[in-house]
Amino acid sequence: MTVAREGQLRLFETVKGNKTEVESKDAMKERVKKSPDLYDWFAIGVELARRLGFRIERIGREVPIQQT
Repeated sequence: MTVAREGQLRLFETVKGNKTEVESKDAMKERVKKSPDLYDWFAIGVELARRLGFRIERIGREVPIQQT
């Protein structure tokens, strides 16, 4: 719950080219007065797992669930 709450504090913005830009750690620390260390740990863990071959097949509601 703590990691999820921390992640919800970070701001996202759609920028040129319809890309999503994530608020920097420094900007978030200044705005919230707290470092998002737990969520950074989570994001790094997910990225490492992805690079090591873990397949993320369902990220959100827009991705249909496949029955196998």
